[in-house]
Amino acid sequence: MSVENFDLTEIPATLPLFVLNDSVLFPLMILGIGHTAGPAFDNLLKAAASTGNYVVVAARKHDKPEVPASDLHLTAEDIYPVATIAAVARERTGVGAGGGAILKGLKKVRIKSTYFDTNFQVGFAKVEVIEEETYFQESDKLLMRTAMAEIRRMIDMLVTMNRVPAGMFKDFKNISDPARLAEFVASNFMRSVADMQKVLEENSPMKKLEMAQRILEDALAFAQVQNDIKRKTMERLDKGQKDMILREQIKQIQNELGEGDPFSASIRDYEKKLEEGLLPEHAVPEVKKQIERLKSMSPFSQDSSMLSSWIDSVFELPWKESTEDNKDINEAEKVLQADHYGLEDVKERILEFLAVRQIKGDQNSKSPILCFVGPPGVGKTSLGKSIARALKRKFYRLSLGGLHDEAEIRGHRRTYVGAMQGKILKGLTTCKSNNPVFMLDEIDKLGKDFRGDPSSALLEVLDPEQNFSFLDNYIGIPFDLSKVFFIATANWEDTIPEPLKDRMEVIRLSGYTDLERIEIAKKYLIPRQLENNGLAPKEIQFTKEALLFISRRYTREAGVRNLERCIGSICRKTATLKVQKKDFAKKITPKVVEQYLKLPPFSEHDFDEEKRVGVITGLAWTQFGGATLKIEANSMKGTGNLLLTGKLGEVMQESARIALSFIRSNAVKFGLGADFTISDKDIHIHFPAGATPKDGPSAGIAITSALLSLFLNKAIDPKIAMTGEISLTGEVLPIGGLKEKLLAAKRNEVNKVFIPEQNRALYESIEDEIKSGIDVVFVKEYNDVFKVLFG
Repeated sequence: MSVENFDLTEIPATLPLFVLNDSVLFPLMILGIGHTAGPAFDNLLKAAASTGNYVVVAARKHDKPEVPASDLHLTAEDIYPVATIAAVARERTGVGAGGGAILKGLKKVRIKSTYFDTNFQVGFAKVEVIEEETYFQESDKLLMRTAMAEIRRMIDMLVTMNRVPAGMFKDFKNISDPARLAEFVASNFMRSVADMQKVLEENSPMKKLEMAQRILEDALAFAQVQNDIKRKTMERLDKGQKDMILREQIKQIQNELGEGDPFSASIRDYEKKLEEGLLPEHAVPEVKKQIERLKSMSPFSQDSSMLSSWIDSVFELPWKESTEDNKDINEAEKVLQADHYGLEDVKERILEFLAVRQIKGDQNSKSPILCFVGPPGVGKTSLGKSIARALKRKFYRLSLGGLHDEAEIRGHRRTYVGAMQGKILKGLTTCKSNNPVFMLDEIDKLGKDFRGDPSSALLEVLDPEQNFSFLDNYIGIPFDLSKVFFIATANWEDTIPEPLKDRMEVIRLSGYTDLERIEIAKKYLIPRQLENNGLAPKEIQFTKEALLFISRRYTREAGVRNLERCIGSICRKTATLKVQKKDFAKKITPKVVEQYLKLPPFSEHDFDEEKRVGVITGLAWTQFGGATLKIEANSMKGTGNLLLTGKLGEVMQESARIALSFIRSNAVKFGLGADFTISDKDIHIHFPAGATPKDGPSAGIAITSALLSLFLNKAIDPKIAMTGEISLTGEVLPIGGLKEKLLAAKRNEVNKVFIPEQNRALYESIEDEIKSGIDVVFVKEYNDVFKVLFG
């Protein structure tokens, strides 16, 4: 009877126990037991016959006293708890006592208990089946396919290097299950029972593949070392004399031509640089050592080329090269004011840094580590360039968006082919300065996978207590980063890892008001676009009304990026008409804007100006700035259900339930009557723009107002907006993003806004320009809102 004929669906819960001393049986693996297994094994086969020819195969713990696998008194403490159910088949040549057998692993199980059966004179184990992970995301599937391909590639290399029988590789090609492939690697390349057991016990196929990769990497490294030793020995024996003759001939030819030996010349150049003191003291011994190694190598070898590249990289680093800071605070302030409109907090922080540096001196002051957080287009990146110009430092920008590999930050180890230094030191080499303004752009979009966590590598870079001795894996010599002025940028503060954020001084940049956009357009955007499109300033002029029209009806953004695109489009159309010798408008008005840019994509307001029962204007905050949010409530005959739509998050759904519970518990106070009930109706709350995800607690008082408007049948002016979290007792709790929300209210000409009393201090710090024209009502509890809206 063949092993494949056994039925997996009828495996008993209690099976005979077979213990392996120096191996682990994995699912789908086959193990042959020899004819000399002895009478104990024969008893095991008889016991297996009583359980459908199934046994439990477990590995013995190696920290236990050495006992034979056939010992009848092994207990659960002597074996590993995770084992494999195996099907048993007699070999055709071994029928009878002492005959051999084949064990095929079928399913991974956990041993719950063991006991000794006196009838069969063997141990039995009670087991339960362990299910492995079977559902994977598409990204996980891609990672597993990549890992499996890498494993097959390494096996192919081992076959090529004659370290693995070619027949084994055929077996590998036939395995499509990631867990089984990893287990097959473990069974063939691992020698430690404890390590094999770890692979068996792991339930994640991806982690099993990672273990298998590490096993093969070690095997491949060992094989490569052996092959290299063998190859180099043969080369030295066979070609040593020939190489010596050729090198001598080349040297003589170069001497005849008056040329020096390039290899020797490069070594002399390295030694000269060492004498010139280009390196710090702690770097000299290692570089000297590597130069001596280089002298003993053949100039034509790959190793000498790699070592020369490393030495070049070390000398190219700006160990002692710095730019002198601009110490004139007034001049720096003029540069910052000329480059950017507003952003006073950032400018003030830079001037503080310069003042402290002047007082303490260059050697005693550390550069700050700033993090600009704000919506796209508010000038985070350009502000970094402006800071570099104000300080008269070099500027380097490193985009971190989508970066997954830790080696991109720390560098690759020199043992890898094609290894190079990390992007941090590469940036300093490019700048040729050890104190540039170094921008880490989009730090909130760092990735993380099996190749490492770049954010963890950045911890050392951005920590003032550590970065004075930053160690790049490729360079291998500590480099001082404490003089570098690091600036990080992010759109969304919440996605920055907390340990990383803790090392930075976060400065939040809010969106611009319409007036600020107009000023930025006049001072920066229009002159730049006129120059880019070959137009003179006198040829076309943008009116204030036109810029306001573009800002409100064509862009709807926190920054000015799309505003500049629209201005650029108008300039290009004007340039086209000029070249065609056609008439063009020299004064850009809203009418001309609409003619050039076609119909505006946005309406005057985000909401319907008509009063409607059950409709309230709320205020929202996104990573792109503030926005108004319409909240609609309606009712119909039903059974008291609450229906929520608009792609709401869990927190916002809870806010709706809290609002309804609060109204029901205070029905009399709100004039709904003591007999108020919703048991005969269903309530539907909807947030338009259903494709956009929405979450957060700050819509609490707006949802409550929408429901009361519905229940009291009273329409509320859409130009009254509100934001605030509501508690079950009616307390109004503080919210975030107040400035952005007020900007959205002002943009949509909202004339009254309810905000929590606890946000008063934050409100007072907001610019008067944003607050003007908006009647702000501070509320401690919802009754304060109710009195104004429904009182």
